Amino acid sequence: MKSLNILIFLFLISYILATDLTTVTCSANTACTEVDTNSECKSGRCACVTKYALSDDKEECLPLLTELDCTSAATVCTDVDENTQCNSSKKCVCAENYVMNDAKTECLPLLTSLDCTSAATVCTEADENTECNSSKKCVCKENYVMNDAKTQCLQTLSSVDCTSDATVCGKADTNSECGSSKKCVCKSGYKLNSANTACEKEETTQDNSCSFLSLSLFTLGLLF
Repeated sequence: MKSLNILIFLFLISYILATDLTTVTCSANTACTEVDTNSECKSGRCACVTKYALSDDKEECLPLLTELDCTSAATVCTDVDENTQCNSSKKCVCAENYVMNDAKTECLPLLTSLDCTSAATVCTEADENTECNSSKKCVCKENYVMNDAKTQCLQTLSSVDCTSDATVCGKADTNSECGSSKKCVCKSGYKLNSANTACEKEETTQDNSCSFLSLSLFTLGLLF
């Protein structure tokens, strides 16, 4: 009986830890803090408190590196992310060859700075869509391109196969759909960006000739 209770307890703990914070409804802060101590109740939903941001999997609130003060000790930074350092302004910044993610919660390695001479896994451990080239540098695999920050390899949208599941296109980009060739294409009114990784809205050009004709007819009507 005791072992069963332990198993149930461990299951409940794992469930709590794996909870998507954004799906937790609340009427008081306690409903949120039971899931993550750095969250609070806002408009009936759990959200991170000030100076914290959601993790990529939305399961926890992580401290914003840019908000940390390392005046007391440099370890204030490294305790949160080992790839940070305390700068002269006593703020946490990324170490050399690392850049901050968009959420400002983590320092990611610059893929272009990695050397895979010792092992090809140096690349795949940083990003599974990379490989070690003949120059012993990490590059993106075929049909993948590096993001602007040089921290991740993104699949080209036109290479995504939607033969078995048409919804994969919408998951990759909300403005894409499964084309007749069973590859993802941009919806009407959208076009692929220059990196071929996302659909962006097409610019519309105004037909000035129609506007000029309408104005001319209106002017003539006033004259006669």
